[in-house]
Amino acid sequence: MSSEPIRTSRLARYSLVAAAAATGMADLTVRADVTSGSFSISFGRVGGTNSYNGFSSSLSFKATATSVVMGDLRLSIAALLSTSYPDAKFELGVLNDSFTRAAFVENSFTFDNKSSIRTVSFAQQVDAGQFWNGNSTSMTSSVDNDIFFTYWDTSSNIDTWTNPDANGTKFLNFFLDGDEGAIYGWIQFDWNITDADDWSVTISNWAYTSDGPLAAGDTAGSQAVPGLGGLAALAIGAAGVRGRRQRMAG
Repeated sequence: MSSEPIRTSRLARYSLVAAAAATGMADLTVRADVTSGSFSISFGRVGGTNSYNGFSSSLSFKATATSVVMGDLRLSIAALLSTSYPDAKFELGVLNDSFTRAAFVENSFTFDNKSSIRTVSFAQQVDAGQFWNGNSTSMTSSVDNDIFFTYWDTSSNIDTWTNPDANGTKFLNFFLDGDEGAIYGWIQFDWNITDADDWSVTISNWAYTSDGPLAAGDTAGSQAVPGLGGLAALAIGAAGVRGRRQRMAG
């Protein structure tokens, strides 16, 4: 990657900091190397009743949010919960303004009983500090992540499964190779699972960078963005230089 896109990206992020301060976007943090922020989106089942928070639209069995801002990226999510038996999953994607979708590393499990086989593919959730582990099996569209799964076959046998990756604080690493270069990032999930009628997951923090692989949970860049006072001083200084040049030219 050449240095020019990085410099351009950093200048854009300086401007984003100033804009964030002007508009009161307190949940957005921008550094020279990493753009990070947070939102509060949660869903689950409490006492057997479905619960959705932070979605733009919701029904008794489904909630969607199609354009949640993540800096220059967007998050789309649909959460599904059955109203009659333990069956829940979510579909999630990260995309840029050109609708290029991020890739996620895929895990696969197979449920097998007397009459059927079902393969469930979902994005690998990792602990803090782990880096992107992309390979040929990386998902190139949305995450399809089953949480609880119950299947009735023709003999009334039941398969029940709970996502083994999901408990406590976990992260999804993602990779996006768009028109402006490669982006590495992560999204934080906080799980609280008791059983199929009492569980929840909150999608909270996120970060990404165009400066190479980023460890899950890391929001620190190699360089610090000047504070707002420093940005103001840079702007005033630049204006002063232009003014002096104009007077000398006159």
